[in-house]
Amino acid sequence: MLDTLRDQLGRPIEISDSLTVPQPLHDRFVDAFLQEIEGNLRYNYREERDRLEPCLGCSSQQANVKLVKQCVNNAFMDPVEPHCRSCQCRPMWCARCMGRIFASKQNQQIPEIWMSGRAPCPTCRAYFCVLDVCLLEPLD
Repeated sequence: MLDTLRDQLGRPIEISDSLTVPQPLHDRFVDAFLQEIEGNLRYNYREERDRLEPCLGCSSQQANVKLVKQCVNNAFMDPVEPHCRSCQCRPMWCARCMGRIFASKQNQQIPEIWMSGRAPCPTCRAYFCVLDVCLLEPLD
């Protein structure tokens, strides 16, 4: 909730040292999600050709992620669960909103396994995992 307010204000929120504000589970997950995708491969784009718009989720950040299949399918995967595939959508979401979307699609009763889960792209429904979330990097 504080992250949403921070995004809308566009400024940091300072909390007094004497005040303890517990961070909700989804917010803690999104922070961990952001740390995980920092280590993923980057998606190169041409800024002048690929105009980025505000995130469809929060409208306060510029879209900064693209879903590109980076993970490896293996024989031990659940045959019923859909495999990851590259998304054909243009970048429309910020990393924080993509983390929120990802968390909302996981089994809410077992948060310990959320990071290893899969979720459908909110636009085209192509399944992806955390390894497939690529931050954008402009080409020079």
